[in-house]
Amino acid sequence: MQRSGIIYLSEQEQAQTIKSKKLTNEREQIMQRSGIIYLSEQEQAQTIKSKKLTNEREQIMQRSGIIYLSEQEQAQTIKSKKLTNEREQIIQ
Repeated sequence: MQRSGIIYLSEQEQAQTIKSKKLTNEREQIMQRSGIIYLSEQEQAQTIKSKKLTNEREQIMQRSGIIYLSEQEQAQTIKSKKLTNEREQIIQ
């Protein structure tokens, strides 16, 4: 199982896996089209938390420049800072 992915044993579990994959695909399509829509209560709580973090992030950005939280965003910030430095050097 660890080497080759998930192996399900019963037909019921296979049906649940297929249903889960369909829901995931639908969720990804909805997210691409119109923002984030979560289906479960737990996910709704995560959405609210995410919105709060986004609001906090926007407030921080307004106050003191851009601060990113995730590794991907950190990489984007570093790239952005490099571009800004190059721009400043060109202006000088």
